[in-house]
Amino acid sequence: MVIKRNIAVTDAVWIATALLSYERYMNNNNINKDDIYFRQVDIVKRANELTEKTVREARTSEWCCADHEKHTHNYLRGDNESKPSLRRLTVPNEYSEKTYPINIPLTSTFALKDGTTISFERLLHFAHNEYTAFIGLNKEDFVSKSFSAERKEWIIPCNTAKYIIADALKRIKRIDWRQPTQMKSAGVGDMVYVYCKVQKSRLWEVQIFTTAALNLLTELL
Repeated sequence: MVIKRNIAVTDAVWIATALLSYERYMNNNNINKDDIYFRQVDIVKRANELTEKTVREARTSEWCCADHEKHTHNYLRGDNESKPSLRRLTVPNEYSEKTYPINIPLTSTFALKDGTTISFERLLHFAHNEYTAFIGLNKEDFVSKSFSAERKEWIIPCNTAKYIIADALKRIKRIDWRQPTQMKSAGVGDMVYVYCKVQKSRLWEVQIFTTAALNLLTELL
């Protein structure tokens, strides 16, 4: 059974397209780039299964399509030369902002057509990794000036005496984090690991929390 939620219609469009892309990518051994484009009616139908609100086709044809002059979000691309009405998921670094939702809890889960579920964090990871590699855009194809061709990984500490990150992540959708000096060269798309030590009895357990991309953690800094 699909449970509808109070999700913004634009975010529902991104999630729907990401789910369609994930399913197509994972279930097709001979996939090509044309297979990753979808009819707008199919995206709208899937999006309406996700939200209590009504998703209309204008969301995929205009408002969420980066190639349309009236767009408000860069969630979709309409760059298929032979079939421009089709839409694909925007690669996260194709634009400098609004390429994926930032207000959905990472632990949120969504139903796949095979009966299993997938977390929003996994969808983001798919978009930043497998999907980005599959689309195979060159550096010059990216609009974002902050795009880095070589993604870096960073690990930073969290002092649990001052901030209990595990509890915060359960209750807060988005956390602004101080950017350490050693991360000044970090760019959008880098992976950030946050670690802390939690005392259990006489032992200390190291917990590691990940973000799908740097700008999930430090976008407002």
